[in-house]
Amino acid sequence: MSSYISTGVTWTHFFYALLAVAIIYAVAKVLQRRLDRGLYLREADGQVRKFIRVFLIILNPLTLLVLAAIFVAIWPLAHGLMLGLLILFGFRYIRDYVSGKILRFDHSLQHGRPIQTHMGNGSISNFGLTAVYIQREDGRSRIGYSSLLEHGYTVTGSSDKGWYFKLAVLPAFAKTLDEDGEQKTLLQPDQLARKFTQALVDNPYVKQDFKVNKLLTSVGDWTIEANVGLHRAEHLDHLLAQLSETGFSTSILAD
Repeated sequence: MSSYISTGVTWTHFFYALLAVAIIYAVAKVLQRRLDRGLYLREADGQVRKFIRVFLIILNPLTLLVLAAIFVAIWPLAHGLMLGLLILFGFRYIRDYVSGKILRFDHSLQHGRPIQTHMGNGSISNFGLTAVYIQREDGRSRIGYSSLLEHGYTVTGSSDKGWYFKLAVLPAFAKTLDEDGEQKTLLQPDQLARKFTQALVDNPYVKQDFKVNKLLTSVGDWTIEANVGLHRAEHLDHLLAQLSETGFSTSILAD
């Protein structure tokens, strides 16, 4: 009696499913990278980011379940036994993997964020398949996801409220040389402030509660100081680059 039981599922179905998942994953990762590099979708930005993040979290385990089901269906007896042994001997790693997926639903767990755990304090260095890596003063520690979930943790601060920076702005186009080689003013301080304010209003990365001040450092030498809130911290580099293109040389001031 043959131990092979035909279910109508073949390796072709397995590879078709693998190809479909790979295409979906690639599209989602491309969109995520675009968002991480500064793409801002205004009103839909928050919802799209949350959807992509949750989708990528559940895509991997869902893919494994679907591929495992197809793998077993190809040759139920032999492949089922192989999969059962794999789960038995790798249960610890599977538990850590599942715990990691559960923990990643916590949006406060991000690279570089300070974290307090039962193994000490540090900052999140990297996320592995089965463990998170914590950078401490005396080195880097590895904590299994199931252990972290069991003992609990505390992440300092929250990234959902936006980020605020104090900027010092020097308008590079405010003055020019006349025919005699002497500087002449192209725009008055009020005009410069209005131009800079408009640049912030038109910028999609900036929260609308910013504050702009004009500072006189010397006679005829004006500097703009601004308190600017951003929707996301990584938008800062994009903002500075766009202000530079507009003609404003910008630096960050310490609080």
